[in-house]
Order: sequence, then C-alpha cells, then structure tokens
Amino acid sequence: MNPKTNFNCWMSCAVIVLGLLLSVTHRVEAQSHATARKQATKVQAFRVGYLVSGEGPVLKDAMMIVKKGKIVSIGKNLALPAGLEAIDLGEDAWVFPGMVNCLTQASVPNDLKEPRDAIDLDNKSLSVIVAGHRDFDLLSSAGVTSVVVMPDAHGVVSGIAAVVKTNKGARPVTEAGPVALALTSTTQKTNRFPTSLMGAFQLLGQTLSKPQSPILKAVAENKRASIVRVNTEAEVRAFLRIANTLGVKCAMATDGSIALRRALGQIKEPMAIILPALSLASHRRAQLMPALLEKKSHQVAFSSAMPGRSPEDLRFGASLAVHMGMSRLAALRAVTKNPAQIAGVGKRIGTLAKGKDADFIVLSGRLLDASAELQQTWIDGEQVYKRSSPTAGANK
Repeated sequence: MNPKTNFNCWMSCAVIVLGLLLSVTHRVEAQSHATARKQATKVQAFRVGYLVSGEGPVLKDAMMIVKKGKIVSIGKNLALPAGLEAIDLGEDAWVFPGMVNCLTQASVPNDLKEPRDAIDLDNKSLSVIVAGHRDFDLLSSAGVTSVVVMPDAHGVVSGIAAVVKTNKGARPVTEAGPVALALTSTTQKTNRFPTSLMGAFQLLGQTLSKPQSPILKAVAENKRASIVRVNTEAEVRAFLRIANTLGVKCAMATDGSIALRRALGQIKEPMAIILPALSLASHRRAQLMPALLEKKSHQVAFSSAMPGRSPEDLRFGASLAVHMGMSRLAALRAVTKNPAQIAGVGKRIGTLAKGKDADFIVLSGRLLDASAELQQTWIDGEQVYKRSSPTAGANK
C-alpha cells in the first residue's frame, strides 16, 4: 500500500471515530434535555431518619420537598401536596449534601492537553469534557455530585475551569467557572516567557495589577472565583506576595503541605486552601495540616485529583483528617460547602437549603464514619446511583 492510500485509510478511520463520538455526545445531550423536561413539573417528597444540611444541627425524622430539581422546604411533619406520597429513604438512614471535588480532570482526554500560551483564557475545560464518561459514574457512586474540572497548568493564566454535575449529561452548574492560575514549574517554558519562577511571578503580578480583559478584571476585583496552583515553598511565597500586595482573594491549591507550613506566617488573613485528600501514606505533617489550618481560621477544601486518584479518597481523607484533629464540621464542609464556595457556586450546591439544587447522598450512618455505607446518590432530584443489594448479587 502506497503512502497516499495509507493516509486516506487513516483519515477515513478518524472520520468514523469522530462520527461515533459525536453520535454518543448527541445521544447523551438528548437524554439530558429529556430529563430536564421531565423535571419541569416534578414534585417529590423525601422522608429520612436523619438529615444533615451542612448549615445547622442534625434534623431527626426529617422531610424534604423538591420541585423541579430544587429544594422547596426542609423540616419535620411538612404538609405534602395533595396526592403526593413521600419517598421513604429509611428511618436509620442519613442524608448529607452531595460532595464536591474541586480539583480534577475527570473525563478530559490526555491527547487534548496541548501546550498553551502563558495567558490563555480561551482554554476552557467545558469544551473538552466528555459527557457520559465512566469517570462520572465512578464519582457519583462515591457520593460526589459536582466536580471542578481544571485545565492543565501550562500558563500563569491556564484557562477557565468547568463546574459540572456528575450525572450522565455532566450538566454545568455555571457557565462562569473559576479562572485557573498557576505558578508551578509547568508554566515555565524554554520557547516562551516565562522561563523561570521569577518571570512567572512578574507576569502574574502584572496581569492582575493591570488586567487586560473583563474576566481578569473581575478576578482582580474578587468578583470572579479563581484557583491558583502552587507546590514549592518559593511558589507559595511568590503567590502570597501577589495576594498581599494586590488584595486578591484567590483559593490556593497545593500538594506541598510542608512548603505551605513554612509559609503560613506570610498569610495575613484567612484564605481558602485546597489540599489533596489525605491517605495513610501521607506524611504525618500533611495529615496534621487540615487541623492546623482550621485552627488558624482558613477555609479548607479537599480534592481527589481524578483520574490520578480514586474519588473514594475524598471521603476517606476527610475521615482521616478528623482522626488527626480536625473537627467533624470542618471536615464535612471541606468536601461539601467549602469547595462549592471556592468554585463560586455556593448559592446552588454544597449544602441542603431552600432554593438550592437537590443534590444529596444517602448513607447507612454518618458521612465521616468509615463503617457507613453509601446507599444512594441524587442529583437535581434524580437518583443517579443506588447500591446493589449483596443478597441480590449473590442470587444472580
């Protein structure tokens, strides 16, 4: 076969594969639209033994009414609309807000992660998310109902992150996702500026002090959510210098707990800090970091950087943080309320309250108890996961 024929065959295969991908995407989008139409008139009531809203005390023998995927009311002995029967989730069951994972690259194909310019607001995660990807099944089966999908840290302004639900349609929670910033070594290239951390520091500082676009202006004025990735002590200190000088309130995501500990004295006021979910393999200093940050009034959020780590790590890591001195409330909020606020969508998700999305999970016990089993996951009032009965599985 000559090279020209070989090339034509390759192109034909590529067109076929692209067509199949588009077909799947259109099918998923059609299902998503059908679900949305169904939700338009749907009213539901749920009854559960214990409900934890994330804002107040545990509510026993609770009821929750949902309409069009939104929570209408939460309380005890609520009056139900005529003819509506409550869905009984179990008198021993516990309902919690769905968890939010605020630092992932779920479903994003590796071959789309191309090098970018140092400042690139056109790099939007929402445009490369694969709806219906298996990653979302894994996330929802672990109790994660929303994720922040970050672009690669190729530039000091790496792009726009996406905040999406983990149902089949991967519906966006907002079109205005957090702006992704970075000072990590991945931002430094040999063929363009910056080529060093000092250059990255100067470029990011200039970009935020004299923003050239409405989006960056909103970040500089703290009117748009943003997340900066830093790892080494030098990177942490460089960003804190920018934040302290310009007054930028940007969430800081770091894998370097020891580096962060050394730079804590440079933080002038409480800030949002994203840490990797703890594991038994984590250094003891890393395991103690969440409790230390809570003591200093910082807003802590945990992330399970999928696909590198399992979404199950999010809940386990929060439980381990409690074992190492973090309060239960702070650990709960680190996987629910705090990441939602960091992503700029705290008015819609992260807690259970009137007017918020009906994203919740049902467990056999408390969320941070290792013995508690996740039984169900609900997103926008629709059940997306139900744990199989061991007995039923044995009989198959």
